[in-house]
Amino acid sequence: MVWLTNCIFSILNVMMMMFGIGTMATAGIMQVAGSNSDCQKSLQSPLLIMGCFLFFISLMGLIGTCCRMRAVLWIYSFLTFLMILAALAFVVFALVVTNSAAGKALTGVGYEEYRLRDYSDWLRDHFVSGKRWSKVKSCMADADVCGGSMLDPHESKSWTILQGSCCKPPEECGFVKSSNKKAMWVMPARSSTKDADCAAWSNDPSKKCFDCSSCKAGVLEDVRKEWRTLAIINLCLLLLFVLIYSVSCCARRGINPYCTKNYKGYYYP
Repeated sequence: MVWLTNCIFSILNVMMMMFGIGTMATAGIMQVAGSNSDCQKSLQSPLLIMGCFLFFISLMGLIGTCCRMRAVLWIYSFLTFLMILAALAFVVFALVVTNSAAGKALTGVGYEEYRLRDYSDWLRDHFVSGKRWSKVKSCMADADVCGGSMLDPHESKSWTILQGSCCKPPEECGFVKSSNKKAMWVMPARSSTKDADCAAWSNDPSKKCFDCSSCKAGVLEDVRKEWRTLAIINLCLLLLFVLIYSVSCCARRGINPYCTKNYKGYYYP
């Protein structure tokens, strides 16, 4: 039974090591082939740190079980327990900060507009405030979310959240298409709207509605959905870490503390 436990434990650690190597390779590829934008840099460091940590802890597990070192497996179990707590904390936190918010469906348009006030203070403070918003705009510019041209209203059902929120004026502003190529969207002369986003709109391809509250809300909605997906992934990882932790405890108990003093099949305390 001990050999089966060690075999399962080794397989799980090899899988985790491969995942760690893949994560580090992804960070390296982004560093070599990617741009120097804030968006790229913000992803490289977390990926590299996570990959190194997974590689290190899986290597520790393999060394502990192959060399039958109980002390190493004790440290391994402790670090795995910390990963369980971290994954659980992230799942709970992600569900709490992304619990609210819902899009406002626009009749006959085919997409939704989002309101900044519907999102938690934490999301607003950490993604769309001050210098952080400048970095987000840099990411959107590098990704060319608007496609470099005016969106076709007849294809609104295929728009992404960011396109519907950041690449066109809000519907209530009443902007209309202009035949003038230099000004693709114009506000009616008798418009009575007081929405600040109407004044924030620009036909400049590098600006669009990136400074609009509706764009910030769209970014937060995109973040909210991604965090929900990450919460599900982390829940799966949590179950995997619990399995690895349980197997590591069995593998540790299967190592006789006097095995290093074994001679011709006899144990000497």
